[in-house]
Amino acid sequence: MSDAHDIYRKDALDHYLAANEFGVVTRLSPPWTWAILLVSLAAVLTAIVTSMIVRVDVTDRAAATFTGPARAVAFLPKLPANDSVRLELAGGIVRGRIVTDVRSGGISPRPYRVEIATDANEMPPFEQGMRAEVRYTVRRDRLIVILCAPLRRWLS
Repeated sequence: MSDAHDIYRKDALDHYLAANEFGVVTRLSPPWTWAILLVSLAAVLTAIVTSMIVRVDVTDRAAATFTGPARAVAFLPKLPANDSVRLELAGGIVRGRIVTDVRSGGISPRPYRVEIATDANEMPPFEQGMRAEVRYTVRRDRLIVILCAPLRRWLS
């Protein structure tokens, strides 16, 4: 009986110690790989939730010309008076605000002549005819909408 028991035991040990029991080798992952997976998952979920909450300014640019020491004119979409803008010059950036808007004729995509007043404390007076680029805010959008815009265009 001991011979049968030894044969059975040898067969059982060979069976459990075989490296290729079901055609694949089962390996256990070390704990640090699970930690990396969880940290990565938390980072991705945080980025997705943040992009759904955070709103960013969508801006556009247009050319502007100074008409006086603290005044500039640009053709922009209809923007409310006292809306703030930034005038970008070779010497730096100057803040300004929209003073008046007067409708101009034509079929231009920017049909409004807008006067911009600059903050006199920021820089010395500007010369008439000096060119600048005005940056203005078009709208505020959620970050996820901006990031998914190319995908939306591709699907439609």
